[in-house]
Amino acid sequence: FSYIHDEIRVWDVETWSVVRQIKMPTRGSFAVDLHGSRVVIGYNYERGLQGYGHVDLWRTTDGSKIATIETKNFVRGVSLSPSDQLATWSNGSSVKIWDVDGERSVVQTLKIEKGMPTRIIWSPSEALIIVATNMAEIYIFDAESGELRFRRNSHCIENVMVSVYAMGFSSDES
Repeated sequence: FSYIHDEIRVWDVETWSVVRQIKMPTRGSFAVDLHGSRVVIGYNYERGLQGYGHVDLWRTTDGSKIATIETKNFVRGVSLSPSDQLATWSNGSSVKIWDVDGERSVVQTLKIEKGMPTRIIWSPSEALIIVATNMAEIYIFDAESGELRFRRNSHCIENVMVSVYAMGFSSDES
């Protein structure tokens, strides 16, 4: 997928042709995550002096919107699990896990002790959530309970903190 001007384009990698275009209702900062046939797009807008976040879940197969969530905070990032659980983060020190299918409400908040989230990934079984921060911290949470299982500073070079933007699980979740 790619973001060009005011739309998300889904590409066929064999033919290099655009198979779907999803128009965005506004311009601004975007966060996009793609999983299978679904894409989640977070963006921000302002009402007066107050900023709001907006998250849309779309089907890439036909371009239809599945769900919309509005938040009272700017959205800096989104992460979609294999079974469409949704995680969002903003300028604060927490990650919100959303009920997308039901009431579209926060079902869990994961607290980050140091830094702001930069990337979130789900383990293949969705039992674990890894959160990386701009302060080089790595957090591993139990996805069901929200319990912190592991925390570590991943890298520091001569007292200069390095942000973490990419990470992954192997197929056996190690």
